[in-house]
Amino acid sequence: MRPHRPFRPLFRALACLSLLAPALASAPALARPPQSGAPPSQAEAATLDAARKIAEEGLTLYDSARYAEALDRFDRAAALVQAPTMGLMAARSLVKLGRLVEASARYASVTEMPLAPGASDAFKQALTDAAAERKSLTPRIPTLTLTLPPGATATLDGAPFEASQSGHPLSLDPGSHTVVITQGTTTKTERLLLKESESRTLTPTLDSPPPPATTPPLKIAGWTGVALGSAGIVLGAVTGGMAAAAKDDLDSRGCKDNLCPPGLESDVASYNTLRAVSPAGFIAGALLLGAGALTVGLAPSSPKSARIQPLLGPGQAGVKLVF
Repeated sequence: MRPHRPFRPLFRALACLSLLAPALASAPALARPPQSGAPPSQAEAATLDAARKIAEEGLTLYDSARYAEALDRFDRAAALVQAPTMGLMAARSLVKLGRLVEASARYASVTEMPLAPGASDAFKQALTDAAAERKSLTPRIPTLTLTLPPGATATLDGAPFEASQSGHPLSLDPGSHTVVITQGTTTKTERLLLKESESRTLTPTLDSPPPPATTPPLKIAGWTGVALGSAGIVLGAVTGGMAAAAKDDLDSRGCKDNLCPPGLESDVASYNTLRAVSPAGFIAGALLLGAGALTVGLAPSSPKSARIQPLLGPGQAGVKLVF
């Protein structure tokens, strides 16, 4: 058996009921409320008939579980004739759609509708049913208590969350909800799923981002000196080894007591260059390394340490400063 079927003849009789109760015949579309006991004008009768037909469409849609369309019809009929029966069916449609907060408000508006003397029993019953159904609906509505940190702002499902609401239970429909909290440059998103009758408390905390790691300029200069000094020492060691190898090669080809056979002039020039570069690299490297190490020791501490990574391989010699 389909629910609320008894309301179908009730809506069909809406026009007749409005003739009996003057307040029920008044509607926004009417230029004047009908006089008590006076028959409705042609325009009034047309308005009542239109409201009845739209309400009957709503009942048919409700019986077919097409609640969103049913709600539309009940609202359209109510715009023509204010009747508690249509408000009650609109509230029931909202419940079926899961819009419990709005349904509760609609039930309340029905209970507050004034009835004219001589109002039908059906209209009186609609007020009674609205009050009872709202009372049973209230415990089903979930609540969220959101407490914001000092100085923070928030949005709830895209709408601004008022600061006055912080720390107080807020009635929400069951389902998914999104809270976005902002404090300064920090933003945090909370997603939650509320079930019927659930009471949730949310007290978000926003962790401030760590300050960016920086290295004092003086320490950078010191580590640069260490890197260059280390590179100079490595260069001196490498060129010293190359010079020694070149000397052995020249000796094996007949050079003796700083005298070499003709034709070895270019090899002798290369040997002399390597022999000069090696001690220069050692001296410059030692000076830079010492100065850099002293600078690093005197500079303020840095949140990150640095290290020297040597670069040795075919055709290359040096160091890399890694922070």
